[in-house]
Amino acid sequence: MLRRLAFAPRLVTCGALWLPTFAGRHSSFLASPTLLPRSTAAAAAAAATVGRRRSAPPGRAPPSLSGARRAPAAARMASKENPMETAAAAGGDAGAATKSLTIATHDGTFHCDEALAVYMLRRLPQYANASLLRTRKPELLATADIVVDVGATYEPASHRYDHHQREFHTTLVTPGKTWGTKLSSAGLVYKHFGADVIAAIVADAGLPALSAEDATAVYAKVYESFVEAVDAVDNGIPQYVSAPCPSLCEDPAADGGGDGAAAPTAAAAAPPPSRSAPAVAQYQSSTGLSARVGRLNGRWNEDVNAATDLLGGPTGRFLAASVLAGGEFAATVVDVVASWLPARTVVAAALGSRWEADASGKVLVFSPYAPWKAHLFAAERAAGAEGEILYVVYEDGRVGGWRIQAVPPTPESFDSRKKLPEAWRGVRDAELDKLTGIDGCVFVHASGFIGGNKTFEGVMAMAQKALVL
Repeated sequence: MLRRLAFAPRLVTCGALWLPTFAGRHSSFLASPTLLPRSTAAAAAAAATVGRRRSAPPGRAPPSLSGARRAPAAARMASKENPMETAAAAGGDAGAATKSLTIATHDGTFHCDEALAVYMLRRLPQYANASLLRTRKPELLATADIVVDVGATYEPASHRYDHHQREFHTTLVTPGKTWGTKLSSAGLVYKHFGADVIAAIVADAGLPALSAEDATAVYAKVYESFVEAVDAVDNGIPQYVSAPCPSLCEDPAADGGGDGAAAPTAAAAAPPPSRSAPAVAQYQSSTGLSARVGRLNGRWNEDVNAATDLLGGPTGRFLAASVLAGGEFAATVVDVVASWLPARTVVAAALGSRWEADASGKVLVFSPYAPWKAHLFAAERAAGAEGEILYVVYEDGRVGGWRIQAVPPTPESFDSRKKLPEAWRGVRDAELDKLTGIDGCVFVHASGFIGGNKTFEGVMAMAQKALVL
């Protein structure tokens, strides 16, 4: 069934469920029966009424699909050191913001990838006011300005972004890395528009504009932290190579896109696991984003076309899915920019000044604490100091005092490059003071990976003594 509408939903609550509503300046336009099926129009009008009466719970600012009405950020984010593809590089038209554009995707069962793809496009000025067309009919898709997840064509010049073709094997390439996961429609939109989408979200969050170097790092990190998983699930790629694809993985041939062609398996081409994985899942998880988006399609025995459907029918449900996926994507972008990126700077600075902290150069000091493990290994490689840091010392702002933590050989490892001395492990307080000859000791974990002292002087004494024992 054909669905075409213009949309700029926001969120209100209905019980424990977040709903997209078509309130504000678009509500009367969207409720027009000439633009929406009767059930969708009725639901839109009802939701708009709810939206005027109810607000978000305290402390929960709902995400918005309103988009960023600003010049494209390609000029700010791209440089010869930052060759990420942007809307401009992919043939985007900045002047298109003044035209009425159409974003098209397939109708029927929707998935997380196209829901996220539409959200990302809506954050761009040229698509902020675009209408949405949900269809599989080629003659209608041909009228759209941009098509995602349907059409059996990947052609950036004409803005066609489908991934279901048998010959499609495209992955993301960032400076210094070629990713191994085949892209879905979300990954394709991210590949070509992600830099501008990130810049729009950063600006909307009131954060400073990113330098070219930081933009490149954030672009790769957001893909690693969020988009790659969406790509993998949609393409049926299991997280662990030796494990079968969980039942919640989508079958690429089952209503996955416009052409209905089964995607070739990527398991054979996947890199070997870095460690052994269980052959059989010990539990099933249905709480992931793709599963939650999938539930918005409705139950098999539920009439989602009914006028009483609270989410506004199939198209309203798709918009709810887009808001859900997009809200979590935007939160990830903000977290990477506001937390991960500053920590990266702090770790690099601590590594550069390690000789001032301790003459051995093998101890890093953080005051206050910063999440160092995500950055230390890359910082060591960049500084030509791989494997040199043995201990990290930081102030514990939550309970007071100081901690000494042994550095693992890899970010995922539970082992340590050099554990705290065997004789100290599992000992506490006065007994540990006596054993070490250091005042203020609090504990050393039984495994030797972490310990504590009441003072900075005490914890540094523990580090210095541990280095030679």
